[in-house]
Amino acid sequence: MYRAMCDDYTTALDTAKSEYYKAKISNSNNQQLFRLIDSLFKVKVIPPLPSCDSLPQLAEAFSNYFLKKIQTLRDDLESSKMSSEELSIYVNTVPAQVYFLNFALMSESYIYELLEKSPTKSCQLDPVPTHILKQI
Repeated sequence: MYRAMCDDYTTALDTAKSEYYKAKISNSNNQQLFRLIDSLFKVKVIPPLPSCDSLPQLAEAFSNYFLKKIQTLRDDLESSKMSSEELSIYVNTVPAQVYFLNFALMSESYIYELLEKSPTKSCQLDPVPTHILKQI
């Protein structure tokens, strides 16, 4: 009898929990839903930066970390048993079989047409930004 009573309470409790969370989920916006999931699964929020007393101390810690990482890589490469020949990369290239021996002259109108059709995008490496070239 006691076991049957416990089973009834457990079923009732499971049903109540289920209904509670169904209602909570259906009435939540995205942010509330994520908080609910985090609380259910006990997701720990990891701080984006390690703890420190000051920003210069944090910068120093990052600097030391990367310097140590670089030194470890260098040490590993030096102690590696591979020869420099084994580390080299060889690329099989075939010499070009096509040569430009003659060039055709382009008309001013053809070059103007090409510039007008070209997209107005630029890169920092461009000697002249495209929008300025088009204005000229």
